[in-house]
This record gives sequence, C-alpha cells and structure tokens, in this order.
Amino acid sequence: MNLPQGVKVGPYSFSISTFPADDREDVHGYCLTTSRVIKVADTIKGALLVDTVIHEILHAIYWSAGLREGDDEERIVSLLATGWTQVLIDSPSVRKWLSAESARLQEGGGSKVENLSDRRQKQR
Repeated sequence: MNLPQGVKVGPYSFSISTFPADDREDVHGYCLTTSRVIKVADTIKGALLVDTVIHEILHAIYWSAGLREGDDEERIVSLLATGWTQVLIDSPSVRKWLSAESARLQEGGGSKVENLSDRRQKQR
C-alpha cells in the first residue's frame, strides 16, 4: 500500500500508516489526536482506501480546528473547508497521492464510492 507518510493539519504533523486488519476487522481506520497518528487497515484499497484516508484526516481537522458538538453547520463546514485547504497546501505528498489514486480509480472504472456513513455510525 503506497500511502503518504504523513499529513500536516494546522500546526500539527500526523503520521499515516497501516494496521493489521486482523486486529480490528470492523474498523477501516482511526485517528489518534493525542499521539498525532492516522492508521488505516492494511487490507483496504481503491475508493474505500481514499475515502478512509480523507475521513481520518477530517477527524484530525475537526480536532485541530477546535470544533465542538452542537456547533452550527456553517461553522463546521467553514472550518473543515479551511482545514482541508491548509492540508492540501502544507502536505504535497497527500495531494499527489490523492491525485494519483483518483486517476487510477477513474482508469479502472472504480469512481463510484459507496456511502459509508451508515457503517461508520454503527462502529461508534
């Protein structure tokens, strides 16, 4: 699996690596904000991998931006957009990886991403 080694989220640097899916077969990825670590299952690939990496980076952005439960939707979306923009500016390896994976998925006809929100809600 060819992942970027890390991502800068605001002033924080997070490492990105895999974990053995056998350890947590019901989880595709997770973000540990206290240790600045993003982990993704070593068995996922394609659109699910891209979706999971973005999902975990968004958890890091949510934490870094100081978002809170009950925040207004516009505040959440604005801060996530600003955080994601900063990630793309500060982490060229992530930007290049996303571009390469997106192109590969389009070539392979795998551009449809299933909605994982229901499955993720069950995991929480």
